[in-house]
Amino acid sequence: MRRRRVEPYRLVASDRRWYLLAFDLDREDWRTFRVDRMSGVSARTWRFHPRPAPEAAPFVQEGVASRVYRYQARFLVHAPAETVRARIPASAALVRSRGSGRCEVVSGADDLDYGLMHVVLLGHGFEVIEPAELVRRCGVLAERLRAAGGPSESGASPEP
Repeated sequence: MRRRRVEPYRLVASDRRWYLLAFDLDREDWRTFRVDRMSGVSARTWRFHPRPAPEAAPFVQEGVASRVYRYQARFLVHAPAETVRARIPASAALVRSRGSGRCEVVSGADDLDYGLMHVVLLGHGFEVIEPAELVRRCGVLAERLRAAGGPSESGASPEP
């Protein structure tokens, strides 16, 4: 069990779990903690003045959906945010409206293909904003899908 010294800021519910947004004094940064994983919690006698904090709900949601993973990806999806939010659990991605029937999806994954698969399966057009390696990976996977649909004109095999 690791001890943490934090200044609690706000509790946030996300996808049937409670999270504590707190300022971690040892890391000197804002952190998100799952309340059900906390043990040995005790109040201390020191007082603190609330510091400027990020907006709690989006910070927690982005942390749950992307920061804990090896890769973080951003996509511009050609569908309204409400439509996309209905298909993606809050624990899987942060969805931000970008107007004109588009939204930004921020998600994380330990494997680029896995993260990309979820956006493809939404059924809407999209663009990869970042990371650059995911843009390149889209080209490789597009070739693989074309090959799976029948022989290509070039006869070339897609790379793994």
